[in-house]
Amino acid sequence: MPEEKIADIFKPFVSTKGSKGTGLGLAVSRKILREHGGDIVLESQTGKGSKFILRIPIKSALIGDSIATTPQMPALEPESE
Repeated sequence: MPEEKIADIFKPFVSTKGSKGTGLGLAVSRKILREHGGDIVLESQTGKGSKFILRIPIKSALIGDSIATTPQMPALEPESE
């Protein structure tokens, strides 16, 4: 993802899909996550790909407190032809 787009990607009504998108998906997702004590983060390398990391706090039944976790999911690599 180009560096200049990364700064705006979580802003409402910013879309790279033209008329096919509203530009609300990432803005709303981030708002919901933050309201629950989490966050969504973008890691991107131009020409290699991007990944979104969701940080979702969970409440442990054993500890009784919130623990921030970062699930490790593999990045989607572009398919080779």
